[in-house]
Formats: sequence, structure tokens, C-alpha cells
Amino acid sequence: MSLDFYQKLPEITNFKDISNPALYREVPNDWFLVMTDVINSTIAIEAGRYKDVNVAGALAAIALANQYQSLEHPFLFGGDGITFLVPPDVALSCRSILADTRLQSKLLYDLDLRVAIVPVKEVYDKGKNLFLGKFIVSERYSQAAMMGDGFAYAEALLKDPTEKWLLPQDEPIKAKADFTGFTCRWRDIPSPNGETISLIVSFEKADDQRLVDNTLAKIEEILGTQEYYHPLREETLESEQDKNLLSKEATAQTRSRSGFRHTLYLFKMKFEMFISNLAMRFKLPIKAMTYKLKDLKKYNVVSSDFRKYDGSLKMVVSATRDQRERLIAMLEILKKNTGIRYGYHISNRALLTCILHTGSTREVHFVDAADGGYAYAAKMLKSQN
Repeated sequence: MSLDFYQKLPEITNFKDISNPALYREVPNDWFLVMTDVINSTIAIEAGRYKDVNVAGALAAIALANQYQSLEHPFLFGGDGITFLVPPDVALSCRSILADTRLQSKLLYDLDLRVAIVPVKEVYDKGKNLFLGKFIVSERYSQAAMMGDGFAYAEALLKDPTEKWLLPQDEPIKAKADFTGFTCRWRDIPSPNGETISLIVSFEKADDQRLVDNTLAKIEEILGTQEYYHPLREETLESEQDKNLLSKEATAQTRSRSGFRHTLYLFKMKFEMFISNLAMRFKLPIKAMTYKLKDLKKYNVVSSDFRKYDGSLKMVVSATRDQRERLIAMLEILKKNTGIRYGYHISNRALLTCILHTGSTREVHFVDAADGGYAYAAKMLKSQN
């Protein structure tokens, strides 16, 4: 499989180097750029369905991970959708997986998922560029980093209902999506500093390293170190107890909203959570697969995707009200002086959606601000066009 290209990329070990072009490589022109998003996600969020939107946005990640039999492939989660880069030897089979994921999103969560599969060569033929990097978040999670104006071009194609690269509604489903490893068993996490902010900063030139570095430095000057503005803390992570919210995982795993299998899976979840909570509380040396149950909270914190780069800077941060006001004032000055655009959404808690690859030690914990997060931040950013 030509995933060797991704696996052999230089490793970015410090987020401060995330915009260094020397650590990126041009995406092979026989690959495909895949994008998904939840249609009318803001309407669903306004109806209080922000968790459903995150679930529907995340399902494609575990479906393709199970197709690859690995989480070591390039993708980025955006709250209501995901961007993937796919090598040619899996591009055909992933069409069916994505078509079934789209179908299940509608049947199980009543949300419409839009999917575009764009040849990288098509992007290059339009004079755009695509570069890929790899940020080492933890020993269990390597996060794709993306640079170039080709991603914004592909997103515009995704939003165009007449675009030929959209996955047809009648795409045959020859293989079902496997959602094994998708899990969401944590309550919304209260902000350690009062507010949880989903922030997107877009740059006029996606490869303007100096401006990206300067913006990130100013953000950290206001918010402090990563340890301070990280939206998760082990001491604030608590297991979800609401049956209706736990049901979202059971629905994905059993591909049904109710029935015997759904009820049985819920019982299994509660038993597993009971054992995990005992292990975490009393530091018991119990293992499940490759996980030490007493360290589950630590895994969630260190392998979370609370910050990322896809030509835009995307971060979920914890801040005080004063810090947030100073942050927005700083971004407004940068907007006037440099042409950046930004969007943000404020909540008092974070939302965690987890992907565990059961056949390996790989995992990722998607982070967004509750009640709208990145979807609302993106809406605000687009209003500045």
C-alpha cells in the first residue's frame, strides 16, 4: 500500500514547527483528496443536536481506519466532517465505505452527510498545491498536518451540489462500513479556566510561515503554556451516565436505534464502564487490549486533537474571560494589519469523541467546544469573506 509516503514523512514533534514547509512533502498526484461534512450542521446544532453532529462527522474516520486496518493514515477532524488523503490502491474500495457511512448517518442520526472524492491531479491541474506533514501528538497518535491552497479549493467543490466529484447518491454499497472502535463515554468536560473556545484562524497565504508562527506565538503569549490552555484535565474527565447520550455509541455499533442488540450493547458498555471506573478510582492493574484501565483519563488527554493545522490554525482552548477578550482583540488587530480572518465559538465545556483502533495501540480523541464549536466558528469566519 502506498501509505509508505505518509509513514515516511518527517516527524513534527513540536507544534511550534507546524508551519515549517521543510517538514512537509507534496502529496503524490495519483492520490485522492476526500472530504465529508454534515449538511445544515448549524441548523442541527441550533436544535441542540451538537453531539449528533460530532458523531456523524467522526464516523468516517473509524470506518476508513478499519478499512485500512490502521489509524496511521492522514486525516483531520473538523467538528462536522473530516478531510482525508487517500492513496490510489484504496480509493475505489473507500467509495463504498463512505457511501455506507453516509447512509448510516441518515438512518441512525437523521443527518445528511456530503462526500467529495477529488483526484489530487485535478487540484494540481487547477494550479493549486497540496502538502502533507505529520505531527506526533503522542506515542499513540500521529496527526496529519496539511498545507496549501488546494484544500480550500476542494472544500469549495464539496459545497457545490452540482460538482462532479461529489459521491453520487446512487453509489453502490458493496461493502459495509465497520464502526468498531468508535466510542463516546465521557461527559462534556468543564473548562479548567471558565471558558472553552473553538478557534479558527485563516491566513491569506496558507504558506505564510512567518505570519502563522507570529499568530501562534501571540496566542500563547495571552493564553500561557499548553498545559494551561489545554481544554482537558484528568481531574475533570468523568464517565457519562445519561443513557440517551451513551446510546449514541450503541446506535453506531449495532447500526440500530433500539432493539435487543442495542439494549445488549448498552448493558455491555455499562459493565465495561463500571470496571474502568473501579480501575481508575483505585488504580487497579487491569488491562483491556493494550490499555491500562487506570490510565484511561491520561490516554484521553495526551492523545487529544485539541490543536491542528490544515493551512488554517484550529484550536480548542481553555481560557478565562479576560484572556478571551484579549485574544479576540489581538486577532482583530492582526485582521486589520495582515488580512487574516478568524472565527470562534465560546462554551463552558468541551466535547470528546473517541476513536480507538482495536487492532493496534493507535487512538485519537476528537475535541470540540460544546454547543456548536468549530461549526459555529467556521460560520463566523465565512461571514468575513
